[in-house]
Amino acid sequence: MKKAREFCKLFMWAAIGAFAGKALHVYFFYKKNPGLLDLMSAPWYAELLVPLIVTAAIVAVLIVIRVILKRKDKEQ
Repeated sequence: MKKAREFCKLFMWAAIGAFAGKALHVYFFYKKNPGLLDLMSAPWYAELLVPLIVTAAIVAVLIVIRVILKRKDKEQ
């Protein structure tokens, strides 16, 4: 069970890192091309809302799985 918990932890941090990379990419693209994104009706960070929700859902599910696995470890 410990390996499964560690895998969940690794996957959780990978998801957070992927979102952070996406956020940095969007931010630096905005800083490099501010006029290009002014043509859009939404603010520059609107592109990050869906990945943020998906990342938050993944992290929440993985935290629940880790808690369940930890409780099963304590029972054994």
